[in-house]
Amino acid sequence: MELSFETHLNQLSTWVAAFFGLPKVELLALSGDASFKAFYRLVHEQKSYMVMAAPPAKEKVTEFVDIDKLLIQCGVRAP
Repeated sequence: MELSFETHLNQLSTWVAAFFGLPKVELLALSGDASFKAFYRLVHEQKSYMVMAAPPAKEKVTEFVDIDKLLIQCGVRAP
């Protein structure tokens, strides 16, 4: 059973708030790509963060993070 967008966003917001130790956060949906990943913007203490949600059964998140780290090491701005 798939979650509705609203339920998914509420669960993700709760998780992100707990991660930052905040009572509540507001996530702004960003345009996505052709994958199952969903991207959101979080602004906290004048810093901007990108939050990615991806179903583990459909997306290889570890590889995504590994590529992100390589790009950053090369000086390329990456999420």
